[in-house]
Amino acid sequence: MNLGSSTDLIFETFDETVNRFKIPVKEVERGDELILNKNETESLGLNNQLKAEILFPVSTTSEFKYSRASSPELIMRIEYGDTHFLLIGGASLKVQKFIANSTSTLRQTNNGVSSDVELASDVLIIPHGVSSAYLSSNLINATKPEFVIYSQNILKSTFNTKGIKTDPLYMILDSNRFNLKQKSTIEVLSDGKSVKIE
Repeated sequence: MNLGSSTDLIFETFDETVNRFKIPVKEVERGDELILNKNETESLGLNNQLKAEILFPVSTTSEFKYSRASSPELIMRIEYGDTHFLLIGGASLKVQKFIANSTSTLRQTNNGVSSDVELASDVLIIPHGVSSAYLSSNLINATKPEFVIYSQNILKSTFNTKGIKTDPLYMILDSNRFNLKQKSTIEVLSDGKSVKIE
């Protein structure tokens, strides 16, 4: 009896739960934009919408060639006012480099006007499964984060044979690195103008 991979079983459980609770599901791809606080914006009269711009996956008709190592991870850039947060999921190096190198790709907005995809973000959130060995310096340079949130000891300074730091996050100030292994809970606060992390 073939039970399938653990990933298949997790998806089946997710799918069953979503259907049981009648939660709407939307397939997304690069260029899609979701408003995450639509009800609160309208009912509370908030000035800023909380938006998620999808950066990956991309259309299968794009120049990106999918492989087993680049399964459709969900990468999104959250925007609240003038502040931005990049969530890279478990993106492989191949996907990270693609995202970093394709910032000129055009996205279709709701009113039909196209605009450049932006990567610059105040906060970069790195999942526990991504180590510095699997973090693209191209992505860090394109993102230019002020803060980074991660969940393992991946930020030790490493040097190549010429004595140059090779960890792509070395340029981020120590005081702006937040390790969830050292502090299990943090708060990311934004008033739409600036970001504060506690």
